[in-house]
Amino acid sequence: MFYLYPDVRKTLAQSRFSAALELTRNGHYESAEKLYQELIRSDPDSLWFNYALAENMEYQQRLAEASRLYKATLLLYPDDIAIAARLVNVLIIQGQPKSALGIARQLFDQHKNQPRIHQLLVTIYKELNDEPLRKLAEADYHWFGGNKKHAKRLYKMLLDNGELGVANEEGVNEKLGSD
Repeated sequence: MFYLYPDVRKTLAQSRFSAALELTRNGHYESAEKLYQELIRSDPDSLWFNYALAENMEYQQRLAEASRLYKATLLLYPDDIAIAARLVNVLIIQGQPKSALGIARQLFDQHKNQPRIHQLLVTIYKELNDEPLRKLAEADYHWFGGNKKHAKRLYKMLLDNGELGVANEEGVNEKLGSD
């Protein structure tokens, strides 16, 4: 985000945001937070101001506060995968992979063709010790990332090992028959 607003000759809010981002980047989290709070008072629904403040909290290991702010921001921007990804990571660090899975599932239909959602699922299923679904999410990550040859190998291994349920097998067979 720092690179979105590098020029201090822009509007006052943008230059203050640039200053706050630079403070965060340089590890001056408390000073940065003061600026973020001021900016949020002027624009409480700003995706970027709230995101940056929550990230700043993360860097200070204030994970519960960061989690609450990411959740509140996700209510305003329910389809934003960047906010969801940060929230998922914080929830995993806090030992809440089931909550993280709930967040990922909320976004899945909207983003199912994006590799990032499958990357999140790989991380979540790893934390949940669900190896078959982790492997499926990894294969899907490669599939939607354009590496279909590797994805097909992974799908075939899952099918050969009988690791998938009927519904997942149907989806895998559909992909294998598609190209």
